[in-house]
Amino acid sequence: LRPALPDYTIETDMEAIPTELRGLHAANPVNLPRHRGVQIELPPRVRGTSPIWKDWAGPGLVPHTQALIDALAAAALAWPA
Repeated sequence: LRPALPDYTIETDMEAIPTELRGLHAANPVNLPRHRGVQIELPPRVRGTSPIWKDWAGPGLVPHTQALIDALAAAALAWPA
């Protein structure tokens, strides 16, 4: 995600994330599958809900959201089977 969203901090060091925000609780839906999952917390600008996008007329999604989708799709396609 870092190359796709260079203006954002991508935090992967669990020790740097406050305990209550780590999403490690067993009841968290992302932790239910056998191989676990990934939980991504997105700021409003990436979700496309920030006031900076109020005048966005498209086409498509706001650029930061599209960059996220493209990066996640590329990662999924490159993931070893």
